[in-house]
Amino acid sequence: MKCPACGNRGNRDDGAHFEVMGHVDGTPVRKCLSCGVGLSVGSFGRARIIPDDIWLKMQEEWGQAFPPAPQSAGPIIGGVEVPNRPAWLETGMTAGEREQQETAWKALQEIDHYRPEVPAGLAEAHQAYVRVLIPEGQDGQWSHAELEQLARGLCEWGYATRLWEENRFPDVAPARIPEVETVVGQSMGAADVPTGAEIASASADLADGKGEDPDELVAAIPGVNPEMRAIVSFEAVSTVLNAAMKGTRKLAPPPSFDYDRQSQCWRFGYFTRCCEASVPLSP
Repeated sequence: MKCPACGNRGNRDDGAHFEVMGHVDGTPVRKCLSCGVGLSVGSFGRARIIPDDIWLKMQEEWGQAFPPAPQSAGPIIGGVEVPNRPAWLETGMTAGEREQQETAWKALQEIDHYRPEVPAGLAEAHQAYVRVLIPEGQDGQWSHAELEQLARGLCEWGYATRLWEENRFPDVAPARIPEVETVVGQSMGAADVPTGAEIASASADLADGKGEDPDELVAAIPGVNPEMRAIVSFEAVSTVLNAAMKGTRKLAPPPSFDYDRQSQCWRFGYFTRCCEASVPLSP
């Protein structure tokens, strides 16, 4: 089953991707363990998002019927306190899958330490990029400013992920990447060194895919195992969403900013660092 809000995919009953919340009028109900939305499961396992007001009431009733057990404090990631062992590490996985997820979880904590190193000058480029992705005006519960902040946070995590790769795995994550240099060169024209705007243009082309599968472009970048990078990317997106919704009545981002758009922002930040390292900026 696939969550239509965030793209989380997995067996609907194994407890690793979706929490079983019983039935309503004979229809199975699940909670997405990635973004927290409520889902009703229809024919052929197709999931539909339960409206926010109904889902909030259902969660309150569920919490009264089944109070949560006390949970020990864990690390702070993205400004949010999280359990030491997320729910998806506990059930429904083979030993190999659990080991891989645990490695990704530790990587996410390491990447969080690199976020303060994201240059302040990149904020303008990221903001210009997300303006293209975010529609003007209010979108459901989300204001335009809130969605922009969410998108910039995703760009920041993408940039920090590549910084982490370069520093953590210098032997397999070279700063200069010929394929990236080529794309930057195409945006530069006759210039000897790129400007920030040209780096942003090349990063946007790579994040959008330029007619290719953008996820495959990310996977082709030398560094950590591509499958591990994909898991880290997915969990980073979930972390940013949880931070944005913490303390609010928001249960999911609007349809206009779905998982594809969220991943696009993460890729833009990731490729920004790849481009910047491959072809140094002009002073």
